[in-house]
Amino acid sequence: MNLSTTTAPKEMGQEFIRIHGVFWCVIYLALYYPLRNFLPENTLRDAELIAELMQSGTGSQSQSFIYTAALLDAIPEFAQDIFVNIIGCTTILLITLNLRRALSFFIAPLIVLPLMVTNIMSPTKETIVLMMGLIIFFTAHKSNHPGKLLFTIIFLYGAYGATIRIYYLLILALLLCFYVWPKLPIIAKAVLLAALGVALLLLPPELYEALQGSRDKVATYFSTTSQHIVRTFFDNPFPPDNFWHFLLNYGNAVMILNMPLILFQTWKEWLLLINVIVWWYLTFVGLQKLKGNLLILTQLFFSHLLVLQLFEPDLGSYLRHASSVFIYLVPALLGTESRLWARPAAAS
Repeated sequence: MNLSTTTAPKEMGQEFIRIHGVFWCVIYLALYYPLRNFLPENTLRDAELIAELMQSGTGSQSQSFIYTAALLDAIPEFAQDIFVNIIGCTTILLITLNLRRALSFFIAPLIVLPLMVTNIMSPTKETIVLMMGLIIFFTAHKSNHPGKLLFTIIFLYGAYGATIRIYYLLILALLLCFYVWPKLPIIAKAVLLAALGVALLLLPPELYEALQGSRDKVATYFSTTSQHIVRTFFDNPFPPDNFWHFLLNYGNAVMILNMPLILFQTWKEWLLLINVIVWWYLTFVGLQKLKGNLLILTQLFFSHLLVLQLFEPDLGSYLRHASSVFIYLVPALLGTESRLWARPAAAS
């Protein structure tokens, strides 16, 4: 697989495309340094907690914050901002340099700006996620064999899930299911679906609580302490204690997270809606048209989306977590831009 084998349409010249990519990097660096203190309070809340942990070494925060602080603290203090900038600029360039058509240049700010403001304005948990995403992306780009890419994903997501965010293990499990599923005979698929249905019906309430209960806990916390900061939180309509309540809660979350105008109708919800449309459209394109390692990247983003519907407690968190792995949709983006699937060599 080699993304460089594609031929882009001639709508935009290469020089203009490069200038466009550099332009967004300059905007990002301007936001990062002279203008960062003017960003909304909730934008840098996690970063401030991690910075405190790196300074003190102790705290009452969750394990995910403690381990993230330990990882980032391994980088010399003077280089931490530079490290974040390198990851941020690389991600921005990979997205913007794959745009060719005029319409895409109008859509680009709606995708790139949320990525900037929510993920790469300070060392956070998303810094690690973006770094993993770049490693996985370049592995997919350089390797023609899915085994190497899958090993990289299993190693990175396994380590990250075991130490920082346990739900990454569920994302990994879903990806492996997507990879194996097409290779199974019809009888095996039927047996597995039946076994999965029975297993879900028999799960104890504690497991359903573990999957969806955090949404209610976060909503309770926001409603009592941070409602003036986080306004788009929501809880489960039913207690997560059985299979049917699980399905209803999941369906409710899918509706609210992906149709944000249900909650509010401000420009922020419109921005999220545009991002959601782009995410799902590119996911559909990638799943339908891409092959090999490119398909695995799309399946990985799809796995993220499916798992995020389980527990995301507010719209801003959904935007932050999904946009942090947008890099996996770059092959699908390139496909819509340059008809990638029309060139078999690029998808092998």
